[in-house]
Amino acid sequence: RNTERRDIAVDVREFRAALPSILHQGGMRLAPLTLTVGDFVLTNVHCVERKSISDLFGSFSSGRLFQQVESMSKYYKIPCLLIEFDPNKSFALQNPNELGSEIRMDSISSKLAVLTMHFPKLRILWSKSPHETLKIFRDLKANHDEVDVARAVEVGRSESEEFLLDDEDEINETARDMLLR
Repeated sequence: RNTERRDIAVDVREFRAALPSILHQGGMRLAPLTLTVGDFVLTNVHCVERKSISDLFGSFSSGRLFQQVESMSKYYKIPCLLIEFDPNKSFALQNPNELGSEIRMDSISSKLAVLTMHFPKLRILWSKSPHETLKIFRDLKANHDEVDVARAVEVGRSESEEFLLDDEDEINETARDMLLR
């Protein structure tokens, strides 16, 4: 038990949801902060953006999710999108009859596919409930160092990236943007 990793940096806006309370009850030590990038920083390499189903649809429509994933990918080695389902509703994004073989702009599955093509480092986590999320977070933290809370606060606030990425992981943003266009 002594080697269990328990610290999580949590964006203060997430305290309106049930997850932080369940994490705390599950033995996690939460550091409530105003995070610029992500909702939860589990380790120095894992950053998680949590979305409920309704929030996921809204974030895709506004384009905000693309920006959030782009920021996480820029600053963290393992950016994660947590899609958290309501335990009282079905565990499905859309009606199976609506699935097709072609990409459609109105399909949430197509939007997720395009998002993962643009950001290959992105990991999508599916959770049936906040209690499942606690288990997922424990598993992700198991083999990594505790989160550096001071670093999590600074990520995205400073234009200086030298303290965030190792030299071999540094990205030439101008070249990357040109290739994406």
